[in-house]
Amino acid sequence: MGEVMRSYQADPGSYQAQISYLGRVVAENTPAAARFIDVLTDESETIIRAGISDGTMRPSDDPRALAVLTATMVVGLITMGPHIERTLGLPASQQQMLLRLALPALELYTHGLYTNDSYLRLVRNAVSALQPEHNERETPGTGSSEAPA
Repeated sequence: MGEVMRSYQADPGSYQAQISYLGRVVAENTPAAARFIDVLTDESETIIRAGISDGTMRPSDDPRALAVLTATMVVGLITMGPHIERTLGLPASQQQMLLRLALPALELYTHGLYTNDSYLRLVRNAVSALQPEHNERETPGTGSSEAPA
């Protein structure tokens, strides 16, 4: 990660055109954009499941949905760059935006936002009550199936 950040800082302009183009393609909802999002999501899910397995990430009730969320958040940064820069009072510079958001993003991923699990338990119970019973479900954080208890 350090090498990626150094490379980007050394020549942010080399990435700017590519990222801007990618943002436009995704926003246009083309078949290429769909494929890009699919690949990004699949790779994110692989990373998440590996992290859960090796203990570097917390277990998840739904690793696939977590992968979709994280992948689309990254794409959101790409497509919403001008709005993010404006609301942060930054010059039109992806480099400045990414530097400004790097620490808050890692704080969120590392420590979470809430100080306890009240909201998580509330939503988990509500979602559980709204879902029809299935013969099998995914065991939280493992990706394997088991019969309902």
